[in-house]
Amino acid sequence: MDKPVSLRLDARMKKALEELAKHEFTSVASLLKKGADRLLKEHGIDWREEDPKEKESE
Repeated sequence: MDKPVSLRLDARMKKALEELAKHEFTSVASLLKKGADRLLKEHGIDWREEDPKEKESE
């Protein structure tokens, strides 16, 4: 399940992301999720792996 996250961006960064999203036919949120996924992969973090602790608490 997706959880909301809020963050503050410089107005120029927000505008640049909006322009890129428009060019890519996607949303700013989608661009940010892709960027976060790429950064995690670069650091060897596979967030898609199921955490056994989380499964037990369900």
